[in-house]
Amino acid sequence: MASIPVSSKIRKIVRLLSAAGAKDILLVGGFARDYLLGISSKDYDLEVYGLDYRQIRETLAPFFYINQVGKSFSVLKVDSTIDIAIPRRESKIGMGHKGFDVISDPNMTFEEAAARRDFTINAIGMRLDGTFCDPYGGQADLEKRILRATTHAFCEDPLRVLRGMQMAARFGMTMETRTVGFCQEVKPEFATLSAERLYTEWWKWAEKGCWPEKGLEVLRQSGWVECFPALWGLTLAGKWDETVSACSRAAENLERGKISGKNHGLVLLAVLLHQVSEAVSFLTEMKSPQWVVESVEPLVKYHDYALQNPLTEKALRHLAENLAPASMGLWEEVWKAIYPEKYHSGWISLARRMGLTERPPEVLLRGKDLLQYGIQPGPEMGKILKKARQAQLDGEFEDYPSALAWLERFCC
Repeated sequence: MASIPVSSKIRKIVRLLSAAGAKDILLVGGFARDYLLGISSKDYDLEVYGLDYRQIRETLAPFFYINQVGKSFSVLKVDSTIDIAIPRRESKIGMGHKGFDVISDPNMTFEEAAARRDFTINAIGMRLDGTFCDPYGGQADLEKRILRATTHAFCEDPLRVLRGMQMAARFGMTMETRTVGFCQEVKPEFATLSAERLYTEWWKWAEKGCWPEKGLEVLRQSGWVECFPALWGLTLAGKWDETVSACSRAAENLERGKISGKNHGLVLLAVLLHQVSEAVSFLTEMKSPQWVVESVEPLVKYHDYALQNPLTEKALRHLAENLAPASMGLWEEVWKAIYPEKYHSGWISLARRMGLTERPPEVLLRGKDLLQYGIQPGPEMGKILKKARQAQLDGEFEDYPSALAWLERFCC
C-alpha cells in the first residue's frame, strides 16, 4: 500500500506512540474522508489504541506542547493543531449535545469506537502505511455519494442533522431513508442547539457547498426546514423549489467563476434568503458575525435592482453605494442565479469601466473641506455631507475640483 502524505510531525508522533506500546494508531474523521475524495487536508485527528491518557501525555510532552482539551472526552491537542483521542464509550443521559456520560477505553476495537461517529463516511480509519479500517462501509458510501448514519447513536446529538445538511451540500450526497428517519426522530431536540452551532453548519453549507440543493433536500426530507421559520415560510408560499434551483445555479456559476471562500458563502446566503422578508432575522438569530449580516442584507434588498431601474451611470453609482460593504461583483452573482433569463452583462461591464465592481465611488468631499466655509463638526455638517454625497452619486460632480465648485455654490 502507498504511504499517506502527512506532515513529519504526524510521523514523529506515530513513531513515539508506537514505541511506547500503542497497538494501533489511525487517522480518523475528516482526513480519511477527504483523502479518499482526493481533497487535500491538514485536519489531523489521531485515534490511539492500547495507551491511556497519561501514557500518551508522558510520551509526547518532552517533544511537543500538550494541551488538555478535556480529560472527560479523552482528547489531547498537540501544538494546538493536532487532536489525539483515546477511543471512548458514550451514554446518553440527557437532552442535547452535552447530555453524555463519557468513559475512555483504550482497549476498545475500532468498530466499537467508530459506532459513535455520525456518518459512515466519517467512520473510516487509515494508517500511515495506507491500510484502512472501514467496518461500516464508508468507502462504498463515498463512491455512491450516500450519506448514511453509522448506527442509531446518530440520534444522540441533534446537530448531526445539520452536519448532514452541509456535508450533503459539500460532497454532493443524498441521505438514505433510515438516516432520514433518525433526523425526524431527533427533531424535538432542535431547541437544545445553540445559535452558534447552527451558524457554524449553515456557514459551511454556504461557503463550501458545491451542491447546495443536496443540503436543502436533507432539510426538506427530514422536516427540519420547519425549524427555520424563514425557510418554512418559503415552503408554505410555494417558493421553496425556485429558491432551491436558484441556489443550485449560484453554486454552478461560482464554480465556473472560481469564486470561493467568504464570497461564495455570502452569495449563497443571499440567494437562499432573497424571497425571505425576515432575512436579517434568520442571520441574527443564529448570531452570525456582523460582517455577514451587513453584507447579505443589501444583496437581498437590491437583488432585483436591475429589473426596477434603467441602466445608467447614476443608477450604478447609487447601487454600488447601497450595496456596501458587499460589492457589485457579488450582486451580479446573486442576480444571475435568481433571474438567469433576465440577466445581461451590461450592468457589470459599465460598472467595470466606472471602477465600481468592488467598491462605491470614492468620497470626494469630507468634513475638512467644509471647515473653510466656517461649518463646524455637528449635525449641520452631517446634513451637508449627506447632500454632497447624494449630489456626487447623481453625477453633479466627478472629481475633487468640481466637488469644491459644487460646495462653493452650495454654501454661497
